[in-house]
Amino acid sequence: PEVRRPPRPAPRPPSTAARRTGEKTNPRGAPGTLTEPELTATLARLSGVLLYPAEAVEQGWEGEVIVLIEAGQEGRILDASVASSSRHPSLDHAALRAVRLLGSLGPGAAGKSVLLPVRFRLE
Repeated sequence: PEVRRPPRPAPRPPSTAARRTGEKTNPRGAPGTLTEPELTATLARLSGVLLYPAEAVEQGWEGEVIVLIEAGQEGRILDASVASSSRHPSLDHAALRAVRLLGSLGPGAAGKSVLLPVRFRLE
């Protein structure tokens, strides 16, 4: 006998709960990453504006924040949000602040959604 699978349900729009919590949908498609040279250059620029919060240093907090960046013309940063938290709000806020200070990701990111890892490590 032939086994038939039930049809897949149609994709649903984001829930109202997702909209209330600020969860972002991406009309541009799945976010991408920068090329290796773009990522290296962006992280080098980021290190110049990224401040490790004093509270996080005192508490010994480390972590990684994945920031979702929406880039406009010529790679100008239009919006930045936390896609994956470090579990420490002060680190998340510091990552967003630094990314916004960059102003632009460069022409290679024009019109794209990009995921950028921001790492906080105590040495």
